[in-house]
Amino acid sequence: KGVTLNVQEAQELINKYSLSQAEIATALCELDFSIESVTDITTVNLNDYMVVFGVLGYFPNNFIVLADSAEAIAIENYIGGGGNVYLEGGDMWFWDPMFSNGHDFGPTFGILGLEDGASGGELNFIIGSDIALGLDFDFTIGADDFPDHIAATGTGVVIHSNDSLAFDCGVRNEPAGRTIGVSSSFGDLINGLVTRNDLMTAYLNFFNVTGSGCQDEPPVVDFALIPDTIVLGDSVLADA
Repeated sequence: KGVTLNVQEAQELINKYSLSQAEIATALCELDFSIESVTDITTVNLNDYMVVFGVLGYFPNNFIVLADSAEAIAIENYIGGGGNVYLEGGDMWFWDPMFSNGHDFGPTFGILGLEDGASGGELNFIIGSDIALGLDFDFTIGADDFPDHIAATGTGVVIHSNDSLAFDCGVRNEPAGRTIGVSSSFGDLINGLVTRNDLMTAYLNFFNVTGSGCQDEPPVVDFALIPDTIVLGDSVLADA
């Protein structure tokens, strides 16, 4: 994989991280959850939170959680202690652990990475099943790039699938805690007869947490792991 971007294209990529993180935060707030948004999860104690939502983005400027890094260890330990985690990322399930020394979250999340997706966008209509049954969404065409094709493995259960080209893109699992892993993007789901709030409600029900009276409980942590720099050919655009 390789790409050269101009400044405008790079800024749009940065904004896409903000989009999905912002839509997750909006849904949580509208469902009466207090949240804390961070870009470095090693600066907080994840055990202080009921749920962790993470956005890693799509190639070419996705964040790679390196194998056995501080971020990976923090997430794995949190789940091992009974924590609830949602992670989304286009390359984190197949490409990164296979070719980029990315941490393999697959065993914990019940996900088997099958292959890399195509450039230019493959996601178009996301069909819900299991905990997301009946929650189907049009997807912003062209918003994705190289989305990993995944399958459920072990105790994992498929909850999201792309319509055409057909492949699975979301799995839930119940190891020590509860996990949801997707290769799509929450922020690019288009509200229609069902909304992102409906889907977030289904996620939170699976995580066994409710918004009622949540101000007396530890908040949700919502993080977007964004690269410190965007490479622009021979120059660099620093992330704001």
